[in-house]
Amino acid sequence: MVSRFARLFVLLFLLVFVAGFHGAQGALITSFDGAFQLTTPAPGWSYLWNSAGPIGDPANYALLLPNSSGVYTTDGSDAIPAPAPANYLNLSLPGGFPGGHPGMGALQDGSGGIERYCIAAYTLASAETVSIHSGFVKNINPNSGGSTDGVSVKVFVNDNPLPALSGGTAPGFESTTTFSVALGALNAGDKVYVAIGSKDTDLFDGFHLRYDVVAVPEPATYLTAVTALVTVAGVVGSRRQRSAQVTHVATGGARPTCS
Repeated sequence: MVSRFARLFVLLFLLVFVAGFHGAQGALITSFDGAFQLTTPAPGWSYLWNSAGPIGDPANYALLLPNSSGVYTTDGSDAIPAPAPANYLNLSLPGGFPGGHPGMGALQDGSGGIERYCIAAYTLASAETVSIHSGFVKNINPNSGGSTDGVSVKVFVNDNPLPALSGGTAPGFESTTTFSVALGALNAGDKVYVAIGSKDTDLFDGFHLRYDVVAVPEPATYLTAVTALVTVAGVVGSRRQRSAQVTHVATGGARPTCS
């Protein structure tokens, strides 16, 4: 029969393991695809584009406005393409899945030499240690073989001009990139920006986008759990040792027998 000590140790180990696994995944705060809705952004969310200058400076951002179909465009108009540098820029539900199209690329006439991004911004409601998990961007326009040069993805926090993550898809239809990044300890009111751009040109740059914003426990949480496991194991082991000593004395040193 498995001793009480062994059963308790295994139970505590499993509890710590499960807590650690879920902690590594993070507790979901929100997700872009789960929260995205046409016409009116969900609480905490806003949709923007860098109308006034380069990405990375929130002073350059302007709100995207819903048109009559609820699609978020640069001016709320149903006319797409819009005037440069916006061009086809929008956030919507292409094929029923959240995504859209960035604005002009940095090398296109009318772009001002600036890559124009669709930006999803989330404002934290409380202080958390935050990560972006399970992110992916996929090129979805099949015309002429798909995106000419792929799309770029960047993650920013507040007004820090340096991206916490920078990547992108390769050219071509259905090219996909995945992304995750730890953002560290953030405060209530801090903003997390995920931006999708067109690189050099926006030809056939329709995309799908998903990602989770998660709260990840501090490493001290796991240390506390492990310390508790070791402490309980020590206490139980000590009690078993004292019990064995008492039995030894009570039997005069003889091994107890069963009749």
